[in-house]
Amino acid sequence: FLGKDADALEAWHLALRGIGSDYERHTVLLALLKVSTLDTPGSLAMLGSLAGMKASYEQTNVILALAPKLAPNAEVLEQVQLLARKLPTHERGQVEQALDGLREKVQAAEKA
Repeated sequence: FLGKDADALEAWHLALRGIGSDYERHTVLLALLKVSTLDTPGSLAMLGSLAGMKASYEQTNVILALAPKLAPNAEVLEQVQLLARKLPTHERGQVEQALDGLREKVQAAEKA
């Protein structure tokens, strides 16, 4: 569980940034996702950790696993779309498709 405490989230973010290999960071992020509940700060922290990855394969895999767990928040959606724009065409299409549910939740929340 990433926790909602800002200090805890910053500690996770710093620890993840300290992992030099994209493959290892990808492995840790996927393991964290299995045991995490993500609110808006947790979602943004995870996306921030992904931003430093250069390998599109690993980044795409984490985003695809992350998409259904992201908090339905406009800022979160904007950040993940920014990451998707940097991916190769095929991977970007996969991520955009995976974000359809999040877009619907954000739109519903904005109408409420």
